[in-house]
Amino acid sequence: MPSKKRPSLAERMKQKRLAKAPAEKEQVKKHTASVFMDRKQAKEQKASSLADRLKQKSQGIAKEGKEVEEKGAALSEEETVEITSAVEAVRQRYNDLIRRVKMTDLVTETTQLGNFIEQLPDGIEEIRDKGYKYHSYLEDKIDVLAEQWDDVNDKIEDWLEEEVEELEDDLARCEAYTNRLDTGKVTSATKSVADKLSAMLDTLDAKVDASEEKVKALYNEVNTESNKTKQTLAKIEKYLGWMDEAGFNLNAGEGLYMAAEAEWDDGKDKPDGFLFVTDQRIIFEQNEKTGKKFGMFGGKQTQEILWEVPVPTVTDVTPEDKGMFGGKDMMHMKMGSGAPYAELTLEIKGGIDSKQWAKEVKRVVKGTISAESTVEEDPELIERLRNAPTDCPNCGGSLSKLAAGANEITCKYCGTVVRV
Repeated sequence: MPSKKRPSLAERMKQKRLAKAPAEKEQVKKHTASVFMDRKQAKEQKASSLADRLKQKSQGIAKEGKEVEEKGAALSEEETVEITSAVEAVRQRYNDLIRRVKMTDLVTETTQLGNFIEQLPDGIEEIRDKGYKYHSYLEDKIDVLAEQWDDVNDKIEDWLEEEVEELEDDLARCEAYTNRLDTGKVTSATKSVADKLSAMLDTLDAKVDASEEKVKALYNEVNTESNKTKQTLAKIEKYLGWMDEAGFNLNAGEGLYMAAEAEWDDGKDKPDGFLFVTDQRIIFEQNEKTGKKFGMFGGKQTQEILWEVPVPTVTDVTPEDKGMFGGKDMMHMKMGSGAPYAELTLEIKGGIDSKQWAKEVKRVVKGTISAESTVEEDPELIERLRNAPTDCPNCGGSLSKLAAGANEITCKYCGTVVRV
């Protein structure tokens, strides 16, 4: 009886997105479980039919190799032990090849990969619910991964139908020789059969190796990209966790882009804390125990913003590998007018590559991250930014650029607050 047509992973994920009501979600869940059960049963039937076919074929070629079935010479105890060990080894090799020809491990890996991809949208939904609005490509990437997985899975199933059939004659011949080893009596002829079987297994093993490599090449890219997506979500979760524990709040409309553990090189105390990069500001919040005696005892937890700079004031970002073997990832930021410092130097900690971090900060400064926002730009906000004043109405000094989400600019020359 043919199994039900199984919807693709991409289709199942689309069904999940469309299932808004609890009842619909439950219906989709039951349907997904049903098709997986159908597929499992179909695979079990294939495995069973393969075993049956091998048995029939091996019986059909049992007459082959009669030349090694003559009565063997008597063996010494030492020779018997040696040949028995060789027989067990080739039997184990044959059993392993049967499993590999069925692609048991590869089918399991790809099935697990499909399940993994199917769960990724839950992780994306979680960071969106927490307010993270960047990396909008994630949703599209999941759809692409699902389609790629469907393609890989189809090709694996085609392999099971086509290429396994080509190996069945080799497998059946190996099984016929394996059956000859089950006589219970070990003779010199047994060794001949074992040696012949071992040579046949060498040939078959090489064929299976080549087939496995072809299949692995199909899903390695999907597997790699899926893991990259998982790592990206894990990083964002970490950013959001640090933001939750921060002692300040974001402005209205301000969005966190990234964060890292960092040490500010202030030329004196070098405080530790966290560096937050948003679409409006770059903020360093000290978060460490200070005032410890001998650097070890006592002290108090200090958590406070030591500085923040508007994104538009950053004029240059330069990474540096410092220290022995370049073990310290440093980042230098130069600021223009309106910033509290002309230059800031930080060590980016946590194994983060300062070159990559500097590259991302530059993207924030240039405003290119707006293209990957999940929130559509507010036409009113764009108009406000376009019409924001450039000169202070009190002293005539040049004003800093109005950051996205901000509604006022402070003149650095006279302190006048200009509301927009």
